[in-house]
Amino acid sequence: MEPVSTLAAGAIVQLAFNEFIKSSAGEAAKKLTGEALTKANELRKAIWAKFKGSDRAETALAEVEKEGTPEALDRVTKLLDAEMSFEPEFATQIRQLAQQIQNLTDSSQKMASNIKLEGDLKAQSMTQRATSGDIREQEMLTNVEAKNIELGNLTQES
Repeated sequence: MEPVSTLAAGAIVQLAFNEFIKSSAGEAAKKLTGEALTKANELRKAIWAKFKGSDRAETALAEVEKEGTPEALDRVTKLLDAEMSFEPEFATQIRQLAQQIQNLTDSSQKMASNIKLEGDLKAQSMTQRATSGDIREQEMLTNVEAKNIELGNLTQES
């Protein structure tokens, strides 16, 4: 996750318009929680408001929402990057919103996943504990292949 002070225009555009992106990056939109989608909408509205009255910018924003192509995203990214360098308060505002979205989407824990052994696997005591209310998904021992698997005390807490 990029720190707020350095979050680039390209990352911000992807977060704001991810539901319109027609690529593998747009697949992330399907995993966003309701709260993250609300924040993404707020971010998108802030960007639209900033460019209101600029025909070129409004056309680029409409293209992203209609086409969602990398080319359309690139045009908006360039416009946003220039605006962020001229308006530091605006840049801070949208970076903070983008950071909030990232914080809401970085919400899973995985433990002991994707393990392939030719021998045995023995897990005696494993605990996975969510220390923050932001954790939305926990996975333990997923996609595990072994000759013999012996499990002991496995606990997930939130």
